[in-house]
Amino acid sequence: MNKDGTVKLGDLNVSKVAKMDLVHIQTGTPYYASPEVWMNKPYDNRSDIWFLDCLIYEMIT
Repeated sequence: MNKDGTVKLGDLNVSKVAKMDLVHIQTGTPYYASPEVWMNKPYDNRSDIWFLDCLIYEMIT
């Protein structure tokens, strides 16, 4: 939480992913990745809504 009252959430998990014999670093937990990310589309507001839904689900359960 910042001094001005804004709250920022993030997933700081880092993992290594192997695709076609190449290894690259991926940030974020794959289980919570939005469909846009899985389809290699640009990250946008829909991904934020997806994460918020995941967060609410985890808080409820």
